[in-house]
Amino acid sequence: MDSRIASISTWEIFKIYSLSFLCGIWVYFKKIIAGLIKTESSSKNFRDKPPSCLVESSFGIHNYVKVRGTKFHYVESGSSQSPFLLLLHGFPDCWLSWRYQIPELSKYFRVVAVDLKGFGDSDKPVKTFRTIFLRKISCKPLPEESLERMKK
Repeated sequence: MDSRIASISTWEIFKIYSLSFLCGIWVYFKKIIAGLIKTESSSKNFRDKPPSCLVESSFGIHNYVKVRGTKFHYVESGSSQSPFLLLLHGFPDCWLSWRYQIPELSKYFRVVAVDLKGFGDSDKPVKTFRTIFLRKISCKPLPEESLERMKK
C-alpha cells in the first residue's frame, strides 16, 4: 500500500481559508438581512382551526384536544353509539393517510384518526433530540440558560 502524504502549497491554503471566510461572511449577512426584513408570513401564527385545504367534511369532523400543553388534531366520524376505533398513522404521514378507510369504517365504528405529535396540524415537540440527548448523557441536569441558548 502506497501511503504518500500530499502537501499543499501556502497559496492553496490561503485560497481555502479565504473562500471559507467569504462564505461565512455571506451566511452572516444573509441572516442579518433576513432578520431586518421580517414579514407577517414569516412570523409564527398559531391557529385554532385547521387550514382550509385540510378541512374535508366528507371524512368527518375536525377537532382539537390539548394534552399536557400539546395540541393534537383529530378527525372524528361515525356514530357515537358504535364501538370506538382509533387510527394512528405511520411515519412520515398524517390523518389523511386514512382517507380511503374512514368512510367505510365509519359505517360500523366511531372512527378517530389522530395527527401524532409533530405531524399534520398537531403541535411540534418543544424539546429537540439534542437537548434530550444532552440531558441523558450529562451527570447533572443542564441549567435553563444553557437550554435557552441551544434553542436559538
